[in-house]
Amino acid sequence: FGYGFTFITEDEASAVLEIRVKSIIKELESREPFLNKLPLEKQEIIAEMCFQMGVGGVLKFKKMWEALKRFDYETASVQMLDSSWAKQMHTMDMTDGKDGVNRAEKLAKRMRGF
Repeated sequence: FGYGFTFITEDEASAVLEIRVKSIIKELESREPFLNKLPLEKQEIIAEMCFQMGVGGVLKFKKMWEALKRFDYETASVQMLDSSWAKQMHTMDMTDGKDGVNRAEKLAKRMRGF
């Protein structure tokens, strides 16, 4: 884990995750100030994407950001899925032996509000 820790509790892991999410959202807001106008759930979806591809990678989703600025979550979700990231997530999920549940599809579905 770092600093010599080999085990942390679930509560400690949750605290670390919360700190990381806040840090990611802060960085995103500094680079894309519009983010704070989105509902918290939408910000969390974007933060989760950042865990997978970094803030710089998420900022490349230009059409998604354009849709978000119009609060058009349907189009934003379509743009999320129209990406190499979504295709890679599908491939990774299938090779990991999971039941075909695609993480990108789950996030896009949440973005649409379902």
